[in-house]
Amino acid sequence: MRSFVAACLMTVVVAACGGAATPPASSIAATTSSAPATAAAAATQAAAGAATGKLNVTLSGGLTGTLSEVKSVGLCTDPTKTAGGYAASFSTALGAVPYSFQVGVGASYKGPGTYPTGGDVMVSVRGATIREIWDAAPGGTLTVAADGSGSVDTDLKSATGAPIVHAKGTFSCKR
Repeated sequence: MRSFVAACLMTVVVAACGGAATPPASSIAATTSSAPATAAAAATQAAAGAATGKLNVTLSGGLTGTLSEVKSVGLCTDPTKTAGGYAASFSTALGAVPYSFQVGVGASYKGPGTYPTGGDVMVSVRGATIREIWDAAPGGTLTVAADGSGSVDTDLKSATGAPIVHAKGTFSCKR
């Protein structure tokens, strides 16, 4: 499920940045069994209208600054519904450089609460290139509240060997 949540979030991020909105075939193949529940959640979300969001996430280490300007909200699922997991994604920037910030919980989502990062619990910061992707390392936390707000406190690791980034702060996603 984590790979499916990541593939969905990456699709939204790539599309928001002007790229092709097609996730890698390996992501699609690995997530086919979860597609109906997530497709239904996406359809419900689309019918609900535009989302609004707020960010106040401080980054330190290999990437520094505060993610606070929300340019747009991609995914924003209902945190009180457990079917299909939970996901929220935001287009933002550090200065003039575009980034995205995503949080998500896959099959382990049981409703509002605090989840340990790792497994199917994801927090990520993504830039415009493959070298600018940081995903949550085990040992942090993602908290989701019933009103669509939440918090993160986790280290983010890069698959490309970039220095670790620590993300700590709050988000809010509402439809």
